[in-house]
Amino acid sequence: TMTGALRSTTSGPGDTAIFDWRLPVAMRKAPSVTVYSPQSGASGMIDAAGTDLAASVLSASQVSVAIQSAAHSGLDLAAAHITASAEL
Repeated sequence: TMTGALRSTTSGPGDTAIFDWRLPVAMRKAPSVTVYSPQSGASGMIDAAGTDLAASVLSASQVSVAIQSAAHSGLDLAAAHITASAEL
């Protein structure tokens, strides 16, 4: 579902989407992060106007996460869900 999804705009078609998200609370260490498409629920993907695109974690710290999608010719607005876990 798109409810609560992270959103990213690009400067135009052919670009990648980059999401920078500040975690709601500081984690005890850099978390492991999984990206999900809000449309299909597929892991490792984001949604770009109904198309799943591969995405990867650029960085993760105790307080923030950055992810980036693959380039796509029709990419102007993208959405993603993530989970971040720093379990003992």
